[in-house]
Amino acid sequence: MLLGIVGGRTLVVAVGEASVAALLCLGLTFGAYRKGLRRWWLPALALLIALGALLEATARPGPKPRIESNRDEVLLVQGCVVEPSSFFEGRMQFTVELEPGARAKVYQYPKDGLPPPVAFGQRVEFDARIRKPGSFQNPGGFDYPEYLARRQIYWTATMPTTARVHALAGECGGSGARWIAHMRAVLLARIDRFFPQDDYASGMLQALLLGETSQVKKLWTEDFRRTGTFHALVISGQHVVVLTAGWVWVIYQLTRRRWVAAMAGVLLAWVYTGLAGGAAPVLRAAWGLTFYAGAGYFYRPGRVLNILAAVVLVFLVMDPGQAYDASFQLSFLAVLAIGALSTPIIERTTGPFQQAGRDLDNVSWDVTLPSLVAAIRVELRLLAETLSLLTGLPQSWANPVAGGLTRLLATGAEMLLITAMVQVMLAVPLIAYFHRFPVTGLLANLLVAPLLSAAIPAGMLAVVTNWAWLAGWTAWLVHTSGAVVAWTSQWEPAWRIPAPPLWLGVLVALSLLLLATALRVGRWRAPAFALAMGAVAVLLAHPFAPDTRQGELELTAVDIGQGDGLLMVLPDGRTLGIDAGGTRRTGGIDTGEDVISPYLWTRSIRRLDVLVLTHAHADHMGGLPALIENFQPGEIWTGLLPTQSPEWQAVADAALRHGVRIKTLHEGDAFRAGAVQFQILSPLVDREPSPEAHNDDSLAMLVSYGRRRFLLTGDMEAKVERRLLAEWDLPRVDVLKVSHHGSRTSTTDAWLDRLQPGVALVSVGRGNSYHHPHPKVVERLASRGIVTLRTDELGLVTIRTDGHWLDFDSFRWQQAGVGLMPAFGE
Repeated sequence: MLLGIVGGRTLVVAVGEASVAALLCLGLTFGAYRKGLRRWWLPALALLIALGALLEATARPGPKPRIESNRDEVLLVQGCVVEPSSFFEGRMQFTVELEPGARAKVYQYPKDGLPPPVAFGQRVEFDARIRKPGSFQNPGGFDYPEYLARRQIYWTATMPTTARVHALAGECGGSGARWIAHMRAVLLARIDRFFPQDDYASGMLQALLLGETSQVKKLWTEDFRRTGTFHALVISGQHVVVLTAGWVWVIYQLTRRRWVAAMAGVLLAWVYTGLAGGAAPVLRAAWGLTFYAGAGYFYRPGRVLNILAAVVLVFLVMDPGQAYDASFQLSFLAVLAIGALSTPIIERTTGPFQQAGRDLDNVSWDVTLPSLVAAIRVELRLLAETLSLLTGLPQSWANPVAGGLTRLLATGAEMLLITAMVQVMLAVPLIAYFHRFPVTGLLANLLVAPLLSAAIPAGMLAVVTNWAWLAGWTAWLVHTSGAVVAWTSQWEPAWRIPAPPLWLGVLVALSLLLLATALRVGRWRAPAFALAMGAVAVLLAHPFAPDTRQGELELTAVDIGQGDGLLMVLPDGRTLGIDAGGTRRTGGIDTGEDVISPYLWTRSIRRLDVLVLTHAHADHMGGLPALIENFQPGEIWTGLLPTQSPEWQAVADAALRHGVRIKTLHEGDAFRAGAVQFQILSPLVDREPSPEAHNDDSLAMLVSYGRRRFLLTGDMEAKVERRLLAEWDLPRVDVLKVSHHGSRTSTTDAWLDRLQPGVALVSVGRGNSYHHPHPKVVERLASRGIVTLRTDELGLVTIRTDGHWLDFDSFRWQQAGVGLMPAFGE
């Protein structure tokens, strides 16, 4: 069915086509089965694929709802609160449903203090600017609008700083949903009251217990991500299993009825799912426990793979788009690793020791057990006798000690094996989505998972009972987990892995499927294991050359929003990263880590030879520490640096940690890099540094290759332009990177008349509050017939030249199937 969903979306199969294929396959399956053909399962498999394509076609979304307004128009908005307010770094956010299936994410930035919270089920009214959510238009980028659309959110609403939310009469939403939301708010408030002076404990416990991540700072979770333990922190199916296991045990001890305990566990799982905000991983776990309990009630074995298949089927029928969801894929593959890889190995290795270590005093039990298990029990009794003789322990004590130690060691080995198999199974999505494969994950998970597993029931019991002492114990577990993760992350190598080519991802998947089959049938295990590990090794090594063109000079403007983030590739393959944008407040997006790095990894670029910082403004250097960490540049070129700048100090500290040399350039510097000539035009030689950065500190470079010239200007303004026009015999340029995102303070008429560029490149954010590029600058460029390429309109823009011909491309053109656009040449 998964194949059908993927194929249906890729080939855009229509409902009618999928229906005809499904009916045809159904007829073939029925006919083959009636005739007793041994391979009737082949048309049955084709039927499942056709049904998957049909599901995808019928669930394909129609036109998105629309609101007719311009970006700056303030509207009066009314709706029902479906996600209550949360507060973070001076802002309040909540979600309202304007009409069924049409929601907006609301942000409020009040001037004076935080406003009163809004609760689930309130009908509210407020003033706001309504805009469609955007995403960065780069290859390998995250489709944020699609992510929100899956939650029926189609707009963001930003309230003016003076606006207020007004509650309207009446309530909305079901009474059960309102009760769940009220209880969730009560529990979150209790966590806040437990830790008024401990933001870390409060924020992390809200995330751990109830899935509320608004109070979690990205810095706190970085070590968890590096060591592959982030899954233990964020709310997941593990939380449901840990909570329900203890509850089921208590109910069973009280009633001695398995079905009563099982139903109590299912009930708790679904209540917790509601309290956790209906998080998808928890919802999947609740369905899995329901199927497991149902199988037990009807005296059917609860096999992991069968339950996994049932859960996957339910979720794909409800929403075929789940197949493309990273969380769904990771959850599915993690459980698959346990059922298909770990379980067969455990059954042949540690399983007999687990079974043998139980109730060693019961000698009569041995005759009912497999011969291997019985033999191990005999050896354990001999070990217990030896222990009794050496220590003087009674035999009745020595037997449980020997059996308990055996089971403890077997459990440790199983945890190690399961962690290793899960990491191997998740290798492709971990690298494709996060470009990580944690080396210290085995050790970190062994240490952290028990601590956080203990924190989950303790924390939930604390917030339900309001016991402060238990909350303090839970906070200690969380702080200890953070300390352990920080300790293990010291040994995690600073390596990131580019996304694999499609053929390699498919090869890894097929080799793991072959290994799972070999483990089940008991044949060809060694060759299958060697093939799987070899494929994973190639995945990790990524022995593929960067996607660059020899003999061509490339300048790419990455779409990072309002800021600059450029990539220059020299004809000999050397790479320069020029600026790296900043951090977007309304989401904590680090453009270096979250935008530029993923694009570079799609091109198999693992190292930047040089990083260039034009000047020390946040929208140019905010992402540089991440690029230094991820791409280990040889040196950093800078313009004039401020004497007092915490942001620049963060860059300098990152450079110091990684041994990166910082080289300051100024007007008059010139050098060659292979066939490319660099001429530095600014900062001016007589300009003195000041405590803060200024636009005229910018490093401007004239880059020449063959007959073509590119001028990169940073944010320098008209004053520097006039000085250069007066003192330099500036040549005509082919490509001009427009200064300061098209601000009216630069790109003067005289500047354009002297340079006569053929192409103007503008790096600018869509709908930015500065209204860049300024209409007068746009008019100046258009009146001279200059081809203007804007990242807000085209997404990522690439310009290449072989020294003669010049062509350019953009992400939007690629999406539309348009080829390279020649600009001019000789």
